[in-house]
Parts: sequence; C-alpha cells; structure tokens
Amino acid sequence: MFKNKKILISVIILLIITGLYFIVLPKYGNKIETIESYKAGKKNGSTILSLREAKSVEGYTKGANAIVIGIFTSMGDSEQSSDGTLIYTNLYFDVSEIIKDNSDNPINTDQLLNIKQYGGTVDGNSISMDDEITYVEGERDLLFLGTNEDNNYVVLGGTYGQYIIHSDDNVTDADNEVYNLTDLKNQILSYL
Repeated sequence: MFKNKKILISVIILLIITGLYFIVLPKYGNKIETIESYKAGKKNGSTILSLREAKSVEGYTKGANAIVIGIFTSMGDSEQSSDGTLIYTNLYFDVSEIIKDNSDNPINTDQLLNIKQYGGTVDGNSISMDDEITYVEGERDLLFLGTNEDNNYVVLGGTYGQYIIHSDDNVTDADNEVYNLTDLKNQILSYL
C-alpha cells in the first residue's frame, strides 16, 4: 500500500495526534501546548503541527520567528522533508510588510516568500492536516511564522496563525473575530 515506510509512520503519528485532539482537547480546553520542533540548540522551538489551539495575539507574537503581511500568489509542488517523514506543499507570498523579521532566516520583500504547509502528495502518497489553511490567490494575509526542522517557514498553529485582511482593512482570525489592521499591528508591536 505504501512505498515508503517513513510516510506510513508519519501518517500513523498524525492519526495519533488527531486522536489526542479529540480526547485531550475537550478535557483541557485551550491549556494544551502546541507541539514544538525538536531543533537542537533552539531555546524557543517552532510550532510544526497544531492541535488547533487558539492562542492570544501576544502568544503568537512572542512565539513567532517572523510576522509578515503579504498576498498569496500561488501554490507550488509538494515535497518530502529532508528526513523523508513529512510532506509539505510550497506556498508563495508576495510580502509587502515585515512586522517581525528573523535574523537567522531574513525575509526579503524583493522576492516571493516560500512557506511550507504540512500535507500534500508525493509519489502517490498523501498526507493532510485537519486544520489545513485554504489560501485564495490574491488574498492578503497577516501571517505568524515559525520554522520547521529544515529551517523553512511554516504558519504557526495552522489556521490560527493566519489573519485574513479584507479590502476595508478589517482583519479576521480563525474564530472570525474582527480586528482593525492598524490596531492589530500596534498590538503586535507592543509585544515585541
């Protein structure tokens, strides 16, 4: 059924995590911590998978490696992680504003930002996440970014790390809470 045992193991791990979501979340609510990466030497690891925890703007600001505003331009191919255990899909954003930059992996507004989203299909093997973000070409987003085990950018907390910016400069989060863009940016800056 699966050509690659590493992908099968990844699927099993994702199923276990999803199962824990339905068992643990109702019991402990939003006290669940998101899963941290195992990057050696990093004091504040980056979120690589999500249990759909709705953190505060302060929590995401302090936990993010970078925070940007940009327009989703396209979806690229899927690929396996360097260790072959996960599948990512490449997403491309035209960044117009950097609110918080990452000195270890600086963002350049002169080129498209490549963000990896967990899930996709490689060699007929597919992985998907229950809190996968659906992007619309031309959509303007404020994104809280972390890095994965390969030091590529990922959106923190799945859908909770994406804030959609509307034409009237109102912003909605995953819970459809509405913010004014200027007020949200000022709130973020106050936590830096």
